[in-house]
Amino acid sequence: MKQIERLQLINSIALKLQEEMNTSSINSFLSGFKIQCENVNIVPSKRVYVVGLLASQPDTLIKEIGSQLN
Repeated sequence: MKQIERLQLINSIALKLQEEMNTSSINSFLSGFKIQCENVNIVPSKRVYVVGLLASQPDTLIKEIGSQLN
């Protein structure tokens, strides 16, 4: 995956989760993919939080998460 495609997909995932879930639900959802989440219930920006969590994840995992979210 090209870097710009990766960034666009991560941003799309982050926006979708920001709109549909609270921080605890985001943590539960991403933990299901074995992503280490912070132990927080409130963050200043859910979108920025998700982007930070996904930034170091492999492309295959990003694609899988994106696929599950459409």
